Amino acid sequence: MPQSTKSLKEFTIVDFKGQASAITKKARRDRKTKLGEEKLILSSFRDSILSVKVLPTNGGTVSVMYDAGNRQSSAKFYVVKIKFLDFSKWIPNRKKATPQEFKDILKVMDVKLNCSCPALHFQGFRWKLSQLQSALYPTNIPDPHWNKYHKGGLICKHLYVVLNRFFTNSDQVLRFIKKF
Repeated sequence: MPQSTKSLKEFTIVDFKGQASAITKKARRDRKTKLGEEKLILSSFRDSILSVKVLPTNGGTVSVMYDAGNRQSSAKFYVVKIKFLDFSKWIPNRKKATPQEFKDILKVMDVKLNCSCPALHFQGFRWKLSQLQSALYPTNIPDPHWNKYHKGGLICKHLYVVLNRFFTNSDQVLRFIKKF
């Protein structure tokens, strides 16, 4: 689990990979068993923010949150956002970056995270990420109810899926980033 904010201010994809609670991991396994793997679609790369659409396995609409976490609507997918801090410092010429260089940099480049699912906000994950200075859209609203169920969990199911598949798909991600 990532260290406290007193000893380290920012975190990498490696730090957050697998940092879902036991209940989130179980929900993910159950859903994968019943409905299969979620489909991930690289959506955009702007201002060092990679957006990944996570299509629901049931193919229906989902409830999503706006970035500030204050309004809801329905959509055909969730959007996971990963902001790479100091991207141009780490990768000054992304057109020339090799897949291995990109994988190596991902292990040290700090990130901020967000997901459009309501769980990120209402189950306290956005608050936990805010405490670590790793929320793309911070909040100061803790969630005392869900905290007892998500002990040790820092990320929602959709962030868990994207981050756990990130390194195996990093070549594809780099090709996508090079287009922008």
